[in-house]
Amino acid sequence: METLEIIKHLFNLENITFVLAIDMEHLSHSIATIYGQNMDSTGYLRRFFDLNFKMPLPSTDEYINYLITDKLTIS
Repeated sequence: METLEIIKHLFNLENITFVLAIDMEHLSHSIATIYGQNMDSTGYLRRFFDLNFKMPLPSTDEYINYLITDKLTIS
């Protein structure tokens, strides 16, 4: 939370873009813990992010194939 607030308040400069990889669900739970269960954590997070993208989880087979291919590839 502190890092997000610092980025938002200190580095809010024109032509500067931050790309963050964050587990929004986990962060929402953290906000609720800090500010209380009745806090609109989703609304609060919208203050920090202009765009959100959700990365799809790979299937177990795809992940295993990736690991096998990555480990077997000779550089």
